[in-house]
Amino acid sequence: MQSHPLEIANLVAKISAASDAPQSTHRRKVVARNGADYFLLDADEILAFQAERELVWIVTAKQRLLATQSLRAIQERLGEEQFQRVHRNAIVNVNHVRKMSALSSQRWLITLSNSLQLIVSKRQAHSIRQILQW
Repeated sequence: MQSHPLEIANLVAKISAASDAPQSTHRRKVVARNGADYFLLDADEILAFQAERELVWIVTAKQRLLATQSLRAIQERLGEEQFQRVHRNAIVNVNHVRKMSALSSQRWLITLSNSLQLIVSKRQAHSIRQILQW
């Protein structure tokens, strides 16, 4: 059986396109620390990340744990589909946003499923409203 050169060229082009296609580099697990113990959390468990000085806290429905990475590194790892920066010190899981309240024409207060409230910066307000379709 002999292959037609055009078929081979198409196959090579498809393989090349598939290998060049962006792979899902966003990881779904996050390492958290509580004292000397380390935990592997699924991204869906996480409601938010909050920075306080040099520490980054991971907020879940039941507890706060220390993150092992910076907010920037976390945002790059998880992507922006599910996690969105709302302020320079906070990233939220958009699936856990339950309420948005206007503080001014450009500033919002969001409430998460665990009743945690976070201020959305002026810079991030428009993108948050678009993502949440508010």
